[in-house]
Amino acid sequence: MPAAPGRSSDAGELSATRTDGSTDDLVLPFEELGAGEPVLLIQGTGFGATAWGKFADLLAERRRVIAYDRRGFAAAAPEPAEDMRVNADDANSVLQKAGALPADVIGWSGGGLVALALAVEQRSRRSA
Repeated sequence: MPAAPGRSSDAGELSATRTDGSTDDLVLPFEELGAGEPVLLIQGTGFGATAWGKFADLLAERRRVIAYDRRGFAAAAPEPAEDMRVNADDANSVLQKAGALPADVIGWSGGGLVALALAVEQRSRRSA
């Protein structure tokens, strides 16, 4: 995700933690833009974090935007997640690593399903 004009892009990496407390050695990269209240962007199936394009840039003018590539769509994690709970755990791990809890979450298509799974699995940690 390219940085918005006047904004810097910071990248981080995380090791995923599952809802059952187990961990794996997977490292998912994530990017941040802007400042303010955090919002996590989860893209649809078949797309990477850069699919948000200008929307992420515009949102970063008012918010701290965090985006990552889901399993199966990232070089760091070429194998897809076995179910939506794994995707929700990954999203939660991104937010924890970024120190961005609670956060609003926006997802479209398959990313919308991940956002819903995240809301169900981690409802007390999301703001919307």
